[in-house]
Amino acid sequence: MGVLNEKRCKERVTNESSNTEYYHSYRYLYYFDRLINQAPNLIIFPTYLGLGATDMLKMFGSPIYIVGVNIKSEYVDEFLQTPLEFFIHDINHIRRFSENNDARYEEEKHKGIDTNTYYTTQRDLINKLIDMIIIKKNISNDEKNIRQAMKIILFEILHEEAEPPIKDIICQSILRPSSNIYIGPKGAKFNEIGLSSIKLIDIVPVTTPGASLLSFVRFKLWYGFYDDVNEINPRIASLDSRQVNNIALAAQRLLDILCEMPDYDINELTNLINDNTGLNIPLHKNVFHANNNEYKDEIDKNDSNSKFTGIRPETKPNEFFNQIYKDTIPWTDVNKPDLTNFVPINVLYNEKLTNKKIGGSIFSNIDYFTSMLKTRSCFLLDCHKIITRRKNLNYIKKTKKNRK
Repeated sequence: MGVLNEKRCKERVTNESSNTEYYHSYRYLYYFDRLINQAPNLIIFPTYLGLGATDMLKMFGSPIYIVGVNIKSEYVDEFLQTPLEFFIHDINHIRRFSENNDARYEEEKHKGIDTNTYYTTQRDLINKLIDMIIIKKNISNDEKNIRQAMKIILFEILHEEAEPPIKDIICQSILRPSSNIYIGPKGAKFNEIGLSSIKLIDIVPVTTPGASLLSFVRFKLWYGFYDDVNEINPRIASLDSRQVNNIALAAQRLLDILCEMPDYDINELTNLINDNTGLNIPLHKNVFHANNNEYKDEIDKNDSNSKFTGIRPETKPNEFFNQIYKDTIPWTDVNKPDLTNFVPINVLYNEKLTNKKIGGSIFSNIDYFTSMLKTRSCFLLDCHKIITRRKNLNYIKKTKKNRK
C-alpha cells in the first residue's frame, strides 16, 4: 500500500491511546462477549489471512463467521484501521449476520423449515452465485468487468448489509430505492451509546437518510471505501468495472438469472446507481480523478446533478473513555450516572441479577467488556507489537531432528 494522506486516513485508534479517533470499538465493543456466549450455535473463526470478497462470500450459508486478527493496520471502510478497530469492525459484522439470520429463520420456522434445510438452501444459492462471479481463464475483459461488478453488488447485500443469501432478499435489495429515512429490518439503521428518553445511559436508535443499494456500490467503488483511490486493488475491481454502465449490466444479469426478471430496464438501473441521495459527502477524491482516467468527466457530470444528503456518524472525543468512569458522561451532561443501568446487561457478570458476589467493583458493561478485551486480545492494542512464538528448545530440537 502506498503512503496514505495522514489527514484523510488517520487511524481510528492509535498506539499511544486506545481512545483516539476510534469508531468501531466505541459503538460495538460490548457485542464481543455476547457473541462468544452463543457458542456452539454461533462459531467465530479468527484468521490472520488476507481474505477477499469472494472468499468471504463463500463463507455464507452457515453460522460460522470469520474475524480478522491483524498485527498491523489495514485499510478498510474508508480508513486505515488499527488491529483493535479492525477486529471490532469484524465483530459487528458477525453480530449483524447472526441477528439477521436468526430473524429470517424465525420466519422460515413457522413454515416448518428446520435449521439444516434453511442453511442448505443458502449454500446451494451461494454455490450458484460464486459460479456466476468467479474469474475463469480465457474470459474477455468485458465479461471480467461484469463479474467483478456482480461480486461487489452481492458483497454489498450479503456482507455490508448483512442479509442472508436468500433469493427474494437479494432481488428486493438490488431494486431498493433511496429514502429520506432508512429503516432496516430491525428498526433504526444504527444503534449507539446515548441518552435514553428516561435520561439513562442506553443503546439508542439512530436513523439517517438511506441510499439505494446500487448507489452504495458505486459510491464505495468510486470514493475509497474498499481500497486507496491512489493505489487501487484490481483484484477488488478494475477501473473499467467501476463504471456505471458495467454496474448496470451486472445488476441486469443478476435480475435475469437469479430473479427471473429478463431484460430489466437498463435506464432505471442507471438512475438507481447515479442517485446520490442518502450518501455521505465523500472523504476522498474519486478514483477516476485520482488515476487521471478519462471517465472522470462522467463523474463530474453525475455529482453536479445529484446532491449528497447522507449524515456521517461522528467520532466521540478523545476523553470519552477517560471520563466515563468519572462524574459526568461527556456527551450527555448526566451527573454521577449509575453504570449498572448501561445496557445490554451481561447477566453472567451482574451481581444484582444473579445474586452472586463476584468481586469488589461494579461489573457494568463498559467496565467488564473493556477489561475483557484487554485480557483476551491484549496484543490487538499495540499496532507495532510483533507476535513471536514461545521459545521452546525441545520443540526446536525435535523439529530439526525430524527434518533430517
